[in-house]
Amino acid sequence: MSTRERGEISFLADRMVTLLQERIVTSPGDRSVLRRMVGHPPTHPTARPAHGVVYSCLRGPHGEPLDLPEGLAEEWAFYGVAALLAAQPRTARDEGTADEHAAADSEESEGQSEPSADGATNEDSGPDDGQTPREKNGRLNLGASLARGVRTGDLKADTTESRLHRLCRLDLAGIHKRLPALVRQARTRQVPVDWVVLIEDLARWGGERDMVAKEWLQSYHRTRNRDLHEEEKQKRQEGGDTASGDDEEQ
Repeated sequence: MSTRERGEISFLADRMVTLLQERIVTSPGDRSVLRRMVGHPPTHPTARPAHGVVYSCLRGPHGEPLDLPEGLAEEWAFYGVAALLAAQPRTARDEGTADEHAAADSEESEGQSEPSADGATNEDSGPDDGQTPREKNGRLNLGASLARGVRTGDLKADTTESRLHRLCRLDLAGIHKRLPALVRQARTRQVPVDWVVLIEDLARWGGERDMVAKEWLQSYHRTRNRDLHEEEKQKRQEGGDTASGDDEEQ
């Protein structure tokens, strides 16, 4: 997939997700239509009522109609994520939009630095921390999102990693069949999912599965390693504080 094609998919994904997040809250009928096609391709009979819902949410900034990209993997990415959005538990569905915007804003704030006199930022001049450009912009792929869920205790480390590995071995039909259960578990526990990034990655699954799988696993382990390092550092600091307190009492 070319850079231009990925950019077009990213734009379309952002438009659909933005409009669909409100639609699934305010329209129970549309929500039900989308939920019934979880795991099914756009060619399946259960998708027929969903075409109108999906295309009604493909609008440009000025209301102009947009078209889906061609190709089964690309189309299925949009329909599949639309179904996942609709199939979220009610608490996650109703509160998800605000939570995800807040999480993205927080990540962006952490990654930004004040510009210097020459216009460069501390991030530009500092050492590379291993983050991808997406992560530096607060956009997390599935692997990083699952690692965040492990860090907060909402997901179990061993089972989550195993399920992620199994997903990465699946073909196009398999990923859409198995992904909904994992996403639902994450959203039940209020673990944020970047739906736009998920569409981008699933759209590449047909021809770039191994690359996407690599990115998911790398992001998962990179995030886990940072979290474990921080936990260990905090334990050492707490141990040092305790030792200092004992010395003062003697």
